[in-house]
Amino acid sequence: MKKIVGIFNIKKISLFITVLLTLYLFFIAKRGGDTKHILSILLMLTIAFQMVITKENKIKRYKYLYLAGIGYIICVSLSYLKTENQINKLPDFLNVVLYTTGFFLLSLNAKFEERVYKYFIPIVTIFSYDAIYRGIIELPLYFKGSGYRLTGGVGPTVYAAEIGIYMFIGVFGLIHYKNIKYKIFYILYFLMNFFLMLGTQSRALLVFLPITFIILIIIKKRKEGLLIFCGMLVVGLVAFKNIEKIPFIQRLSSISGIEKIKSDARFIIIEKGIEIEREIFPKNLGFYAYKEGKLTLSPKVEENKKILEIDFGKKYIHFHNVLLELLVTQGILSLIFYLLFNLLIFKELLKKYLEPQKNEQTNIIVSVALGTYIYFTLLGFVEVTFYFEKSSILIYTILMIAFSEKIKE
Repeated sequence: MKKIVGIFNIKKISLFITVLLTLYLFFIAKRGGDTKHILSILLMLTIAFQMVITKENKIKRYKYLYLAGIGYIICVSLSYLKTENQINKLPDFLNVVLYTTGFFLLSLNAKFEERVYKYFIPIVTIFSYDAIYRGIIELPLYFKGSGYRLTGGVGPTVYAAEIGIYMFIGVFGLIHYKNIKYKIFYILYFLMNFFLMLGTQSRALLVFLPITFIILIIIKKRKEGLLIFCGMLVVGLVAFKNIEKIPFIQRLSSISGIEKIKSDARFIIIEKGIEIEREIFPKNLGFYAYKEGKLTLSPKVEENKKILEIDFGKKYIHFHNVLLELLVTQGILSLIFYLLFNLLIFKELLKKYLEPQKNEQTNIIVSVALGTYIYFTLLGFVEVTFYFEKSSILIYTILMIAFSEKIKE
């Protein structure tokens, strides 16, 4: 064993993990299919090997997080066993239990040298230009009008979720980097993502992104945060009255009142999910039960004529709400473990965010991790975010970096 430790010392293993992680980030950005999954498994195996060699782990430190995460994996697995068309849903199942939740639990034990740690956010930034480019080449179609929404080759909703992550990198890179060249770079980076965000016309992104930034400010500076919140609330109320006249954000007019929200497809889908849950509770339908598009809506013309605007011939694949999707398709226990798991992650991130950091790199990584985590949690109220493969994998990889231990030189 001593000979093995001599050959594979902590710094050599850490360097290998760094190389694997860099490749992994590249293939996440390129939507690398099976390649990124192979790299994910290699990363997990290497981190496990590192734990054995060093005889160190964080299981005791994060014992409740491990219990909640393992409990959630077990519940998801049980719901998968009872679902139909398991082969078709296998990639989604593996994404939830292995490439995000399982990956994160193992990656809590990752260690990196301080000298390489500072490069992770710049690496994510550089690799993100693939997604940014895909949006930029669509801009001519967007500026032609007719309500075209940027898709980035994956659809406006999924693309908007990804651009939201890059917005946090842009803002915190601009705030925390002291070097003027970095600041200029991240100003340009932020502006590119800002215009792409407007191009997606995603209502969720336009609403939840500023809310997340306000939450982050309130956490650190309560008075300033509340003042900004009040100011933005006033601006928001004024804007909503004339929303249809404001370029780029007219689509928000569809949720600018209670009646309009009630007429929105998402609201009716959520109502449908609540009805189904009342009928089947405490049972569940099985993991991703509606993936084949079996979820349809029944017209309620007598109750609300505005509902005629919704395409009732369209088939939906989920309930557009994480909590409801969990409850109906995976069961009450899965929902409980999921909530515990996420609350514990938030608690740990909050500790890191509030404690004084020694360098700008840690500040950026922790801020980006907490910001994207809050943003994705809020997004879960209108989208089932754990089905967004690339975005969910990227966020858990950023969390891995934020939770990792730095080896001093």
